[in-house]
Amino acid sequence: MNFSGYDSFADIYDRFWAGDSARRFGPIILERVGTRLKKGARVLDLCCGSGRFTHQLLDQGFDAYGVDNSKELLRLARERGRPERFFLSDVRELNTNVSGFELVICVYDSLNHMLLKEDLRAVFRGVRDVLDPGGLFVFDYNTEAKYRFHWKGQMCFEHDRSFLAVNASTMQMNGMMRAAFDGTLFSKVGELWQREDFALEQRPIGDAEISDLLAELGFAPAEFISLDHDDSGRSLRMLVETRKT
Repeated sequence: MNFSGYDSFADIYDRFWAGDSARRFGPIILERVGTRLKKGARVLDLCCGSGRFTHQLLDQGFDAYGVDNSKELLRLARERGRPERFFLSDVRELNTNVSGFELVICVYDSLNHMLLKEDLRAVFRGVRDVLDPGGLFVFDYNTEAKYRFHWKGQMCFEHDRSFLAVNASTMQMNGMMRAAFDGTLFSKVGELWQREDFALEQRPIGDAEISDLLAELGFAPAEFISLDHDDSGRSLRMLVETRKT
């Protein structure tokens, strides 16, 4: 599993993906979280990326911190302000130098990058270790329908002095679906254009896998809420809420 691809196109990701997700899903998630926590509660934004959601939490009065494994996305997060609030860490080996969280949140399908069940278990274990007893764990994930019916085709993006071409596709590996995101970035440096190729992967996560891991690691039974669906009524993104027991 390799997250370094996000460093290659951090600015474009922030503008076209993170910004869209923050506008579409951020208010819905904030509304649910806001009814469960008091202002000033300590919150960890896991896989915070460019920090848009972390800053939304800060603006709402929460004692929020962000952690991510991409140096370039964290650069953008810190440029938005409060740089001391952001930590570089592999989320499977969580290290924030801060603990006692009342909420850990992980949104915008970050956990779909956990290609192995053991990776997901490691993330959940780290969350359990930094949460206070009774603390809330909220995360989302893309469903299999998202990849099977909507993860395909080519897209192009232009920003500043960069041009990105991406291809989204799915494949079967050892009987399991994998979703590939292959990109080619062209950046103009002086009078020359530089090319960089990168690849990212995700996989569908099932309700049963999540429920089993949460129970194994001492979380309460989870609530599953559909955040997004297509015209055929298929759920594309699920939100999960649970608590550390």
